[in-house]
Amino acid sequence: MKAFIGSTTLLLCASWLAACDSQPARLTTNGLGEAAFGMTTEEARVAVKAAFQGIGTDHDTQECYYVRRTEGPGSDVFYMINEGRLARIDVRHAAVDLTPTVTTEGVGVGSTEEDVLKIYAKNITIEPHKYDENGHNLVVHSTDPTRGMIFETSQGKVTSFRAGLYPALGFVEGCA
Repeated sequence: MKAFIGSTTLLLCASWLAACDSQPARLTTNGLGEAAFGMTTEEARVAVKAAFQGIGTDHDTQECYYVRRTEGPGSDVFYMINEGRLARIDVRHAAVDLTPTVTTEGVGVGSTEEDVLKIYAKNITIEPHKYDENGHNLVVHSTDPTRGMIFETSQGKVTSFRAGLYPALGFVEGCA
């Protein structure tokens, strides 16, 4: 079993549980694990090693839509498909399955704004949150200007975060 506390991952193993050899998924400006931005939907599905389920409207007729895994860990991860390609990955809430998705630096839902600012100090811009007067969008700039990462915060804590390609990364309301 795994537990997530702030930006620290604790492994709690017992002999009767499955082996605790898997690491939390690491979201980067390139993608998540083997799922890289720019892949087709099918390439991303193969990389994730799970079937995808469309979220919301009839995704087969939409230019932009979200999918998520239908099985296994990663219930906190949403994959945005834009024009047939993986354009963005969102982590919207604390991990239900106790296998948290975090960045390479260990930042995830529940991390403090202070931690994010300290870790990404040289490459970050602070913007007001569009819907939360107590929140911010902490925009991390990549060395590649076509991609980046955004941490949404409320009352000093990360509530969600995403990485991806512009312009999809900047869409405030999912595909809009």
